[in-house]
Amino acid sequence: LKETPKEKDVKDYFGKVYPKADDGSLQEISNEFVNEHKKKTYLAKQYPDLKYTDIDLLSSLITEEDIRRHEEDRGN
Repeated sequence: LKETPKEKDVKDYFGKVYPKADDGSLQEISNEFVNEHKKKTYLAKQYPDLKYTDIDLLSSLITEEDIRRHEEDRGN
């Protein structure tokens, strides 16, 4: 969770894992993976004492909108 992966690198990886997948599907999978990872990275920075499993669960429960509102409430 230290670095956010680049979408192109993720797309290349999934392209090798799923060679028959079309470009649109690979793009969608990569985009979702990167966005989910960004949420997990944000949560890990905000709550450094949480275990990875807790961060994983919390990231599946919140949305980008929730994070945006949380940052606004904090004055960021």
